[in-house]
Amino acid sequence: MKLLIATPLYPPDDGGPATYAHMLELALPEAGVEVVLLSFSRYRQYPKFLRHFLYTCALWKHARGVDVIYTLDLVSVGFSALLVSKILRKPLVLKIVGDYAWEQGTQRAGVKENLDEFVKRSDYPLLVRVFRFIQTSVARHATKIITPSQYLKGIITSWGIAPEKITVVYNSFKAVLPSDEKSLLRKEFDMTRPTIVSAGRFVPWKGFKVLMDVVAEIQKDIPNVELQIIGSGDDTEYVTYANKRQYNFVKFLGLRSHDELMKRIRASDCFALNTGYEGLSHVLLEAMALETPVVTTRVGGNTELFEGSQRGVLVPYNDKKAIFVGLQLVLTDKKTSQYMAENAKSFVSSFTEERMINSTILELKGTL
Repeated sequence: MKLLIATPLYPPDDGGPATYAHMLELALPEAGVEVVLLSFSRYRQYPKFLRHFLYTCALWKHARGVDVIYTLDLVSVGFSALLVSKILRKPLVLKIVGDYAWEQGTQRAGVKENLDEFVKRSDYPLLVRVFRFIQTSVARHATKIITPSQYLKGIITSWGIAPEKITVVYNSFKAVLPSDEKSLLRKEFDMTRPTIVSAGRFVPWKGFKVLMDVVAEIQKDIPNVELQIIGSGDDTEYVTYANKRQYNFVKFLGLRSHDELMKRIRASDCFALNTGYEGLSHVLLEAMALETPVVTTRVGGNTELFEGSQRGVLVPYNDKKAIFVGLQLVLTDKKTSQYMAENAKSFVSSFTEERMINSTILELKGTL
């Protein structure tokens, strides 16, 4: 089988699609699948409409000799992939990891609702309705859809997509984890104080402001606690927020290498992710494998990872009181936090790259 992967991002770009695309590019040939990969990021230097036209032309050129087109995005590359698949009569498989219309709506059109509430409404600005129309059209015309959680399968079904078209293939990761002892890593990063690490893009639903507010309250009981935030995007709004409130305990570290991120999570006392949405978070899987106690939100695919609260602390999104209790538990009750971290590490050991690759190949071949 020869596969064309259409991806919005590719290393050194940051983000899940980039990591996933690179993983497939390396792993699929070892399983007998020939891969051609085309990244949209190569065309972002051009004006908006021209970049999409050029990318569509490139897809058409590369797709003529492949068996299946596999696209990792619904809109920026998904619409182009749909056009090419229809013209060339090639099977189109989608990887859907979120609701593009909702993400863009929260960033560009003033959408305030969480994803569960968003999918129930239709009275949104024109831009949101256009994105919703595009993503639903692409999904409806796809041969098959792969998604990383049962939660997202439910979201996609709510768009009017037949559930039998959607298959859940849980994400995995080829964990290149630090072998250093925790104590040595803490010394390397000068973590002399109780340290909470958080990571993600600087977007509204990552809840960094509320997390900072909660750690400020934690400081009243644990005066020397520190919060390190590692992320991509423009952090100006968040730095201004912290400076205005004199949150001197917060360190904004910007975008760091994956190796350094893993080391900092491993060295920390807690990994906290106050997120309003996750399909199935790659960084949470990594934190679990690193045996670092986790406090995160009861949203999306997170509940599938931490169901029963034996592997971490689940709290409602932006619930300051609940986040406070969770962080305080992890920071002060070492026996309980270690118990949860060990359970999490054991659980995540089943999320192997081999399992994910084999399941993905099975779904791709099923379209032929």
